[in-house]
Formats: sequence, structure tokens, C-alpha cells
Amino acid sequence: MASGDLLDGDVDMEGDGQFDRDPFGRFAGPGGASDDERVKIPEKSDVQRARDILEELYKRSGQRTRSLIERDYIDRLLRRF
Repeated sequence: MASGDLLDGDVDMEGDGQFDRDPFGRFAGPGGASDDERVKIPEKSDVQRARDILEELYKRSGQRTRSLIERDYIDRLLRRF
């Protein structure tokens, strides 16, 4: 194998940019940008809103005055999350 050849998953240590990968084999884009930059971290307000919705679902699931169809739907939502 020639010194410039890379096997699948190898890291390009020469840094010529052609096969830039991090130690886990993920591609690093221009300037070292990795795939992780596409992942959006939720804001605190988004997390709080999700908690509020979940709390409301739990509250409604315990209300026996609601129709059976609605409680079943709420229970199915709660099982997913």
C-alpha cells in the first residue's frame, strides 16, 4: 500500500483536506467543520415548553371526566415520550 492510500475509516494525518476525518471516522468539512455542526441544541425556552406540554398531558390523562377516546390518545402520546 502506498503512503498516501487510506483504508475505509482511516484518518488522513497529512491534512491535505482530501480525506479529513476525525478519530471517529466522521468527515470534517472545510476549516475542520464536522457533521456535528448540523445538530441543533434546543434553547432553554424550547425545553421548558416541552416540559410544560408533558406536564399538561400527565394532568389530562388523570382526569376521568374526559372521554375514553381522548384519554386513550393522551396515553398513546405519553407512551411515545
